[in-house]
Amino acid sequence: MKAGSLETVEALLKQAKEAGVQPSVACYGAVINSYAKIGATEDMERWLEELIATHKGKPNTICINIAISASAKAGDIAHAEAWLARMAQIGIEPDAMSYNAVIDACAREGEVKRAEGWFNEMQRILEPTVVSFSSMLHACAKAGDAPTAELWFQRMQREGVEPNVICYNAVIHAASRSGDFDRASALVEELLAKGMQPTVTTYSTIMDAVAKRGDVEAAEWWLDRMVASGIEPDVVCYNMVLGLCNRSGDIQRAQTWFARMKERGVAPSIISYNLLMNAQARASDTSDVVQTLAEMQVHDLNPDRVSFNTVIKAFAKKGDVSGAEVWFREMRRAAIDPDVVSYNVLISTCSRAKDADRAEYWLRKMLSSSVDVEPDAVSYCMTVEACVRAGHPLRAEAWFLQMEAAQLRPTLSCCGTLLHGLAKLGDIPRIENIAKRIEDAKHDLNTTMYNTLINACARHADTDRAEEWLKSMVANGVEADVVSYSTVIHACAKANDLQRAEFWLEQMNNAGVQGNAVTYNSIINACARAGDPTKAESWLEQMEHSGLEPGLLTYNSMINACAKLGDAALAESWLLKMRERGIVPDHVSFSTVLHACFRSSDVDRAERWLEEMQAESEVPSGFCYGSVVRLLAHADRASSASKRLHQALEAEVEMSGNCFRSVITAFIRTGDLEEAERWLAVMGEYGLATGICYRDVASAWNHRGKHHRAEALQRRMKTVAA
Repeated sequence: MKAGSLETVEALLKQAKEAGVQPSVACYGAVINSYAKIGATEDMERWLEELIATHKGKPNTICINIAISASAKAGDIAHAEAWLARMAQIGIEPDAMSYNAVIDACAREGEVKRAEGWFNEMQRILEPTVVSFSSMLHACAKAGDAPTAELWFQRMQREGVEPNVICYNAVIHAASRSGDFDRASALVEELLAKGMQPTVTTYSTIMDAVAKRGDVEAAEWWLDRMVASGIEPDVVCYNMVLGLCNRSGDIQRAQTWFARMKERGVAPSIISYNLLMNAQARASDTSDVVQTLAEMQVHDLNPDRVSFNTVIKAFAKKGDVSGAEVWFREMRRAAIDPDVVSYNVLISTCSRAKDADRAEYWLRKMLSSSVDVEPDAVSYCMTVEACVRAGHPLRAEAWFLQMEAAQLRPTLSCCGTLLHGLAKLGDIPRIENIAKRIEDAKHDLNTTMYNTLINACARHADTDRAEEWLKSMVANGVEADVVSYSTVIHACAKANDLQRAEFWLEQMNNAGVQGNAVTYNSIINACARAGDPTKAESWLEQMEHSGLEPGLLTYNSMINACAKLGDAALAESWLLKMRERGIVPDHVSFSTVLHACFRSSDVDRAERWLEEMQAESEVPSGFCYGSVVRLLAHADRASSASKRLHQALEAEVEMSGNCFRSVITAFIRTGDLEEAERWLAVMGEYGLATGICYRDVASAWNHRGKHHRAEALQRRMKTVAA
């Protein structure tokens, strides 16, 4: 009976009772059975209790069995057991069906021991049937207990009960769940050998197990075997294979099976279409996804929320924000309300496109009163990520705090993204505040987060804070890696604190963390800054001992250490060693050697290295030319200094006023005032001439007695000054 019919029947029974006519047990039984069929156990029990209370016709066994079976289907073992116990109280003998129904209740919940108890209870007074054994086997299969299922399978045959297809299916199910596909296959062969016809369930049970393991080839093999044995697979079987193709992202395979399903006359369901579309979406094939949706509608299948969300995901995967939004609106036009997944896919698409404005728009849309969808942690996290990706860490922080206010827990990935974004601002207190909030959200800062904090402090020359975060990291049991230590060592090196840099390298070694090239380059650079080439060389040897090859930066640091000491010969030797190792010197290498020559006043060596630099197609900078020009000038080699300065200007290298002045001064000292004045004029053309230079040359002309030349320069100086 339908729900409306039951209401009518209830009204008629009530009228009969009011008229003094007692309904028969059969009438009660019909109503009880009808309520049981629609799962209305409370109404069923109400009528059964009324039947028991009449005392004019006690309920028959069938009525109680209906109640036990209904409880079993509802997964209520206790109620099923209670009704079985009640039978004795009202003087009704339980039959095999009564016990089988209770055993079935236990089986549905995988309660093997409980089912065994009732089976043994039944066996004391009744002969168990094939249904009794099949329920026991089902209980074992539900519990995934293949060994116990095998024992019961053997027991039923010893006791003369021949297993039917349902029993075989239960044992096959148990074997498949435990991964024993050889046994499952053997059982299928045994079933066939006995002349029994396997069912769809026989094969789909095995297919379901292999599908859960992600084995698409095995699922296909069993589906083909099913067809070969004359069993037509249903849509559920095909959906299993489609689901596997979908999970593996094999769109061609999915399309092949979808076509084969239709060829065999099996009508695809909405789930089938959704699975195919999802495989297409994973391949970012938007045209195929849209076409599949259209085909679904042609076959009178109305796309559901999953269908539209899948289309939106396809456009999202492709990074097409506009396309995703178009299908979001199509979903609304189809009278399907978007859920949080729909909105999150849009926000995610905007995030990947670095479109923070659109991501924020959709989150605000969810938060508005016009939409009955609550944003979840994913909504906020993806908006935070969108803002960081778009270079708006402060907006990301605002959403993070709003998520916190909504009592939603951010993901660890979101926390790391926000920290990384804020680190670029260099606002250490702000970053540390977020780090504290992350800990308050019951997240432990991981290695990457600590490294972000350490790096932020190091980049802004706050070595003390960088060290504090490294200490905190170690104290909290978070494994510091080579990046953690190297960042602090590099910060100490930049702060010219060699002792602290060496301390942290020692701590790193004690922690069993292997240094890399960056670590050793930093410590060697610290030695260079301290002007200690001996110690720098010692660390280079340790670097090589650790199996690391010194590179360009390493040797440049060694050269710099020598330059700081003004030891040009030693600096030169390291550049030569560098070449011996097959490392090509760069601009910094030559510049640093030239700086060493300048500091040691080694003019000839400086000129030689400038020429060598040019020979290797390295364009000398103003610093390189300037070092040589000033050295030559100070050595009163005015002509050579003039030649080098002319070379630099010809190469359009920007030269400093000091270089011009040193050449002018050199010519004054050597008595060539014409050249001095010529270079003063050139200096003026470059806008570098100063009053001091004019006065120096004018003073030299006065000493020579050429007062008119001196006066002319003074007039020109005033003109330039004006």
